Amino acid sequence: MKASLEDEENIDFKKQKFDLIISDLLLHTSNNLNQSLTKLHSLLKPDGLLVSTLFGGETLKELKNCLITVEEQLTGTIYPRINPFIDVRTAGDILYNVGFKLCVADSNNIKLSHNNLNELISIIRSMGENNYLNLMAPNIDRATWKLVADLYVNQFSLDKKLASTFNIITLTGWKYHHDQPEPLKPGSANISLSSVLKK
Repeated sequence: MKASLEDEENIDFKKQKFDLIISDLLLHTSNNLNQSLTKLHSLLKPDGLLVSTLFGGETLKELKNCLITVEEQLTGTIYPRINPFIDVRTAGDILYNVGFKLCVADSNNIKLSHNNLNELISIIRSMGENNYLNLMAPNIDRATWKLVADLYVNQFSLDKKLASTFNIITLTGWKYHHDQPEPLKPGSANISLSSVLKK
């Protein structure tokens, strides 16, 4: 059975329904990642596989740094303009703690370049990643944006282009099945690591 899901907070399927669940750049918007992964785990059949990608903690770190610096200097207040993203270690721990087996958590940074700050903001908005969590914060006026843009150029430009980071975390985990391979016990190896490295 194939199904499409766009709301990570409302996963309305029967338990043990799927052999494979793929979640592509969605779970970072979850208000409770533990709860979302627990629900996905319940939807998998035994030996079912979850593959999930989500934005990680270093995503848009350059823009976040510039916004915090400028707004703190101007107002003495810091607003969470960028969504809080989870780090790969925490995401992997949650994946394991909710019951997934043979877990793997990996992280990869994608570096992009932009002609100016407005181009980067347009990309963020087109992805639907502008911060809906901060609706009560005041809008950023043009003078403040100008200072942010100038600071961005001074700190994060290369060859007249602005650099930005998108940190992608990839999580894979299996639902337990008695036929799955089990990790060997520590000390049970027949070949030492040092002998392999010498070859």
